[in-house]
Amino acid sequence: MNKRVALISLIVAALSALGGFLLANAFNRASLDELRGENERLRAAAEGTSKSEGEFTLSEVEIRRKVEEADAIPGDFTFQKNLGTALYRYGSLRQDAGVIQEAQRLLERAAKLNSGDASVQLALGNSYFDRGYIERQNTFFERAREIYRSILANDPQNAAVRTDLGLTYFLQDPPDLNNAAEHLETALAIDSKNERNLQFMVQVYWRLKQPEKAAERLERLKQVSPDSPAINELATLLTTDPNASAQ
Repeated sequence: MNKRVALISLIVAALSALGGFLLANAFNRASLDELRGENERLRAAAEGTSKSEGEFTLSEVEIRRKVEEADAIPGDFTFQKNLGTALYRYGSLRQDAGVIQEAQRLLERAAKLNSGDASVQLALGNSYFDRGYIERQNTFFERAREIYRSILANDPQNAAVRTDLGLTYFLQDPPDLNNAAEHLETALAIDSKNERNLQFMVQVYWRLKQPEKAAERLERLKQVSPDSPAINELATLLTTDPNASAQ
């Protein structure tokens, strides 16, 4: 297999289970560990071996070499898309804003080559979301918001994207809790069993000082995912003073 394609395939196979959302560890570390474990299982299956997760690390030289190859063929949409998406997911897993930034260049290029490719738009929006979270920069959340709105214009029933749109408001500084609640409610109406949505709705309503709604969302979360490790932490959260979160 061509070495250029081989590396891309390896990254994609290793990280295909990882969604665009970085915050699996916002409530608990176990969720992120599960994602990493699943990524390792996929990589091992792709390679026909069972190497440890720690061995799957790309050096700066490897990343730079692949990016240079992409820069040398800027008109190759498939290469820009595949490498950009793979590097974004790798950077997201590692919480490496620098790698994500490199991935964005390739994804922006791919989007210009084919603006109608939904998977490129989603990866691009998610990459800005993740940079906003990692770097605590509202401008990245704003850019993610623009892209998510564009996606929703063509796919209004996409509950996952609507949830992430709501979270851009929740995670900005200062948070816009009313807009966050509005979009999260819309997403929940589309997918009433969205566990991630329910977890954050508990937080949003707690911050809005609406304990009844926060408690109701927590009860729904218990029904949807009774084994969720976030339940105990959220239950504890509801016993605290939301004013303390601003300290």
